[in-house]
Amino acid sequence: MKKLIPFLALLFALRTQAQFCYVEAVVYNSNTLPYVCLNDTLSFYIYTAGLTYNKLIVHWGDGASDTVPPQAFQYSVNHQYSSPGTYYPYYEVSGPACGDTILEFKIWGYLHPGVQDSTSFGSYNFIIVPDSCVYRNGKAYIDYDNSCSYTPGDFPISGLQVITGNAAPYHFTYTSQSGSFSSFSDTSSPIRTPVAGLTANVSPACGTQLSGSYYVANNNNEFVFTCGNNKDISVSTQTTLVAQTVYRPLQFLVENLTCQFLNNVSVTFHLDNRFIPEPGQQVYVFSSYFGQSTHTPTISGNNITIGTFMLSPLGTASGYLYVRADPAHTTLNDTLCFTVTASVAGDVNPANNFDTACPTVVTSYDPNDKSGICNGRNADGVIEKNQDIIYTIRFQNTGNFPAKDIRIVDTLDTDLNIEHIQILHHSHPMYVQQHGRVLTFYFDNIWLPDSFSNEPQSHGNVIFRIKQKPNLAPLTQIKNFVDIYFDYNEPVRTNTVVSVIESPASLHDADVSKSVWVYPNPTQGELYLVIPQGGQYQLLLRDMLGSVVRSERASGSLYRTDVSNLPDGIYIAEIIRAGERYTMRVHIAR
Repeated sequence: MKKLIPFLALLFALRTQAQFCYVEAVVYNSNTLPYVCLNDTLSFYIYTAGLTYNKLIVHWGDGASDTVPPQAFQYSVNHQYSSPGTYYPYYEVSGPACGDTILEFKIWGYLHPGVQDSTSFGSYNFIIVPDSCVYRNGKAYIDYDNSCSYTPGDFPISGLQVITGNAAPYHFTYTSQSGSFSSFSDTSSPIRTPVAGLTANVSPACGTQLSGSYYVANNNNEFVFTCGNNKDISVSTQTTLVAQTVYRPLQFLVENLTCQFLNNVSVTFHLDNRFIPEPGQQVYVFSSYFGQSTHTPTISGNNITIGTFMLSPLGTASGYLYVRADPAHTTLNDTLCFTVTASVAGDVNPANNFDTACPTVVTSYDPNDKSGICNGRNADGVIEKNQDIIYTIRFQNTGNFPAKDIRIVDTLDTDLNIEHIQILHHSHPMYVQQHGRVLTFYFDNIWLPDSFSNEPQSHGNVIFRIKQKPNLAPLTQIKNFVDIYFDYNEPVRTNTVVSVIESPASLHDADVSKSVWVYPNPTQGELYLVIPQGGQYQLLLRDMLGSVVRSERASGSLYRTDVSNLPDGIYIAEIIRAGERYTMRVHIAR
């Protein structure tokens, strides 16, 4: 991204065929256009971009109009629609640069003050005012005192997807940091949030009802939950590349799956000995509630520990450890594996406290990218059907001036279920809007430093979970990329994550849906490899230092090996077949 000093550009776009003759306008206080309710006040900001004109009249389509003073560079006018209907507003402009021109509004569908228009958005030239609609305000929270009302001491739940409407297209919004939401809908339609957006540790309360795969808000438009006193955290990583030439981040995401405030959470990286950590680095951890904290890693051999930090109820924390691949001991397209482990005292479910990734060695990389995991596997490749995909979007300001506003636009594949989205984490304060299949993340006033003046602070990310549509056919491709806007620069388009639904196979009536299947896992001694394609292949078993502790050649669709002589711990199995390499984590535990 080439970041330059920002210049003014705005949101509603109105184009003419005359060169340099255009008007742009912005709407405030409505994020559901082209739908607005009766008596909503719309504030339009007119930006003439230096246009020389004699007359500029805004016609609202309902018989009303407003005249902009001659030669006004920036000006705002307000309007209310008092009757239901569909309206087609337009501009009337006359002057030396335009002649006499009548221009329709071009209303971009995903709008927000300070955002540049983009051809990747759907657009409208009309405004719909339904005969029955209302903005319904509500809240999502943990009711600690069981009072069935939000009181001091209760905890708001942010990032929940809220859906209203009786039929598609539904209206989507998300709860804010304070747990609040405002939803446009008919008063008869339910307000609901997907069950997938909350952990299994919570229970609906105070009139919040479970209905199928959704929680339905109570009569006060509230999502109220309670949960027990257990402690449970999970950790994941989506690192897919490691560079030889520059230090690149290994990412971690820790989730608090319970309603407790957790202190003294720590994360440890167990690195292959071909990783080279950046000397003297500080690790920045961003918590969804407590904000950013700075940590000096503790190094013990190939184990690097970061901590301690705090997690809020149902909250997250994310951070990076910077490493590069040792060019003396790696070649391009090698895979280097590492395991990240999270810990907190009293965790009742340590089985979800570690995750392993095997990034590919490259010479360079784009710091603005998208990655995904699906059931512990890299989502850029073969994945299982009916499994959630967790996407991470990373961005970096690589220019020479701070970025005031950043906007990320993700147009979701038609095989993803847009009614089941959970915002897991974001590195900086932001809010999100969803219009159909388009998910837009707004980082307003982020003032992200540029990499030249402050490289460690020039990074950011957003992470979300989404369901596939059910029972997708084998070989279905799910493609996903994003456009990242730094102020008013042209968008930076990321790589495309291409997920392919695998073909099913079976073994002894078990659904073996992986292209390579290892079981049992964890194992006490016997390890079976299922390779549905059969043929010749090689098995390499590495410890967490990257050393090969087992190397075997085999053939056929089923292979057994005895690992009872290996110490308990985490290992990485690499299966090399027909030029393809499969990697997976194996846990030996007796």
